[in-house]
Amino acid sequence: MAAHECNHCGQRIEAGCAHCPYCGTPTPEQRDQQFAPRRARFVALFLALALFSLAMMLWLPRVLRH
Repeated sequence: MAAHECNHCGQRIEAGCAHCPYCGTPTPEQRDQQFAPRRARFVALFLALALFSLAMMLWLPRVLRH
């Protein structure tokens, strides 16, 4: 297996490791896997909020000022 550098401490670690054995920082691959469900939930909530805002703009009466 190829070795690469830890982004946090700079030590050489094996490519298959989930965390750096020296400082405990997760590898970028592990970090992406950790945040994927949170990212998907954020996108879904953002789209729901955008659709709700659009629906309210179309549904609520317009106020005309003279």
